[in-house]
Amino acid sequence: MGWGTDFKADVYLNRQTFSSKFEVEDKIEDLSKSINDNESILKMYASSTPSAIVPEDLKEDTIGWLNNEINMILDTLHEEIIEKYNLKLYLEYLEEKEKPEEI
Repeated sequence: MGWGTDFKADVYLNRQTFSSKFEVEDKIEDLSKSINDNESILKMYASSTPSAIVPEDLKEDTIGWLNNEINMILDTLHEEIIEKYNLKLYLEYLEEKEKPEEI
């Protein structure tokens, strides 16, 4: 028996349906992999020279191209991190629902 406050988190998952807890876990794994891949790309951009990564036909706007690429990756990371967090909350809810009631 515990003392304290118990609250339920409301999780809004837009147009997503999961038929099992394992599907949620798989989606979390996929998001984790994608987040790690995007972090690797950002590290690659940070450690390389712009002339090595910018396409030849866009050499005159190197900074603009690199800025756009990094902004797109950061936006994707932001969305994926939020989605992963919401799915973890949902998974926690599913696990709590499976537990037997304590008397």
